[in-house]
Amino acid sequence: MGDIHGLKGVLADVYCIFLPGKMLYWTPVLVSTLHLIWINIERYISIMHPIFHHIYITRKMIIKVMVVIWAFGIVTNFLFETTFRSVNGRCDMGPGDALYYQWYNNNSYYFGIFLPLIIFIGLNTHIYFNLKKQVFIMSKIVQNHDKVDRSERGRNLD
Repeated sequence: MGDIHGLKGVLADVYCIFLPGKMLYWTPVLVSTLHLIWINIERYISIMHPIFHHIYITRKMIIKVMVVIWAFGIVTNFLFETTFRSVNGRCDMGPGDALYYQWYNNNSYYFGIFLPLIIFIGLNTHIYFNLKKQVFIMSKIVQNHDKVDRSERGRNLD
């Protein structure tokens, strides 16, 4: 272990985990993305299944989900960032960690960008088409009701 900014040993390793690896930057990014997914799922449930939403989506459950999201974000990024260690006076990865680093970088685009985007598009498209269908059904009901009213008014005039 080398000397990094006057830090030695475990402190140098902790420095390498948090600052050069940007754990303090990437954890909130991941957590924000996961929160947006949760908000989208919660809105989907509230629109498509209002009774289920009223019964099961409580304040306590929302807090539990938020704690799980933060824990997942911190643990995931911590596992990745622990690949950085102080080696010969600089922060570097261990010999077997380069493959993991490459896998993490490649998959972070899929799970951090494309998967949330697919979830957003899928849920909002489903909401849109179901609401459009409900509007169509309601317009048919109103039209039929108007026809009945007109025919009853014609009978009353006779």
